[in-house]
Amino acid sequence: MLNNLTTFLGNEDYRISILNNGIHILNYKSIVDITETEALIKIDKKLIKITGNNFRLTKLDKKELLIYGQVKKVSVNEH
Repeated sequence: MLNNLTTFLGNEDYRISILNNGIHILNYKSIVDITETEALIKIDKKLIKITGNNFRLTKLDKKELLIYGQVKKVSVNEH
């Protein structure tokens, strides 16, 4: 079963979708850091911190990426 949670971050141009096997991010600005257990992604003036296990990054397009793995927590902080 696909549990798709879509969150708009103040602007419909930015979207995060949490999937059963990872997380999809649309219109990100940059990848700050990614390890097997944590990812930091910059979106406009926000910093997205994703924690979990077995992360593997797949860049789908210039402004779109997919992080495969088990997502445990997603937090959004003003940067």
